[in-house]
Amino acid sequence: MVSFRKRCATFAELAAPWTGRKTGMDHDLRERLRNMDARPLRLMKEAGLATHTRTEEIDRVCEVTLAVEHLPGIRLRRTLLIPSQAYGIRRQLADDLLYFHTLTFPKKRRAPKNEDDKSSLRGLVPVIPLCVGTFTSKVHIGVYGDLKKEMKKLRARISRMLYWYKKSAYVQFGFQIHLLMNDFAFARCPNQDVKVNGHVNFFYTLNKPMPKDIWTEFCQIVRKKFKLGFYIDGPVRSHSDTMDYMAKLYKAERTKPDEILFSDLSDEAAIWFLEELNGMRNITPKEGFAAFRKGLKTQGEKVVRKKAVPTPMNPSPGHELVRTKKLTSRILSGADGSPFPKGSVPKESVGPGEKKAPVENMIVARERPSPTAVGIWQPHTLVKNFTLTPVTEQGKRNLGLLRRHHLQALGWAQKNGWFGRPSGALARLFAPQHNPDVVRCFMYANSPRLRTDRVDDGVLGGALWREIMAAEVAMRAKQSDARRHI
Repeated sequence: MVSFRKRCATFAELAAPWTGRKTGMDHDLRERLRNMDARPLRLMKEAGLATHTRTEEIDRVCEVTLAVEHLPGIRLRRTLLIPSQAYGIRRQLADDLLYFHTLTFPKKRRAPKNEDDKSSLRGLVPVIPLCVGTFTSKVHIGVYGDLKKEMKKLRARISRMLYWYKKSAYVQFGFQIHLLMNDFAFARCPNQDVKVNGHVNFFYTLNKPMPKDIWTEFCQIVRKKFKLGFYIDGPVRSHSDTMDYMAKLYKAERTKPDEILFSDLSDEAAIWFLEELNGMRNITPKEGFAAFRKGLKTQGEKVVRKKAVPTPMNPSPGHELVRTKKLTSRILSGADGSPFPKGSVPKESVGPGEKKAPVENMIVARERPSPTAVGIWQPHTLVKNFTLTPVTEQGKRNLGLLRRHHLQALGWAQKNGWFGRPSGALARLFAPQHNPDVVRCFMYANSPRLRTDRVDDGVLGGALWREIMAAEVAMRAKQSDARRHI
């Protein structure tokens, strides 16, 4: 039985080692993925396939630099048909599968070859390795054929094979398939037309090694009884690289001189191919792995990469996989030492028959650090109904929570060697306040520095700047009146 109850890593544990570090070349990945998306998105639009999904408009606040990015109420559809989205899907699948495999099949220490071999003492090997294989069909479908129907037949034969296996004598060896993934290859027909051959790649484990003669017999039965091409490639060495190859719907780069890629297809053939793929279930978790992923979703958790802590024996440990809670608005009300524990924030009163007003500065979620255009990694807070001059108590409290996120992230960044300075409207709003008198208040609001800032910050828009300045002047005037009455 797999134990899913290992301690969840906190947001601070995951974010602190990365915040403020230089991004290197990682930020260029966005541009590369955008270029890869261009043709598939154009063809999907021509075919009438959905490319985007609608969501709520929110603002994304960079917690270190305090830059604000407005995210419109539309985003790319999460599907393997779009390269940038497929990249993220494969990364998450690879992490989930590796974490599941480590939990299910614990690792053991490699026995040293001799007493002086200290490096082998640190080596860990899986008790049961994770392996890969492929089911193939001999049927090739020409362009404009029924590819969906042929893939359904192939999947049905695989399902019958797995059902037969559970009733057979081979079940004692514990052959388990954890993940099925569609894959397609293009080739030229003798008349120079293009044909498509569908494969189903899979990850599997074998609890007990089969003797060579029994394994040969097992493979022959699978091939003859179920008319399946059955090929085994051996243990996985790099989960991410293997997942990129196994879970691709079409290759982006040529590995053979005469290989036909998706980019070589005409627009008409490519549109037909995308239409056929659109209705398929191209990735299917099986049995224990399916239950594991369902458990993560039920618990509101996610498998993520954590920067491992260096040790004298291993100064460059790389990453380790951990589970963490998804930081939704409900969890953020009490996460990581929040000043507003769960249940302590009073609800806004709504009279009978009145419509509830939207919550100002509503914290939707908090994202772990990612590469940004300014050249550093930093976390982000997603805010709905963002305003710098809230009129409700809830909006002011949420703005205070946003400031707490900034101070926390700024501390991490400075500890990791970042010496920059936040700028923009939020930085001015979060700056330490003082209590000037009436004259100083007037001079401060009309100082050359602020007028210069007003010109430099044209991207903020005149209305937003006037809103900030009016709120600041009113606040300082109120402070001056209070000072006079003392």
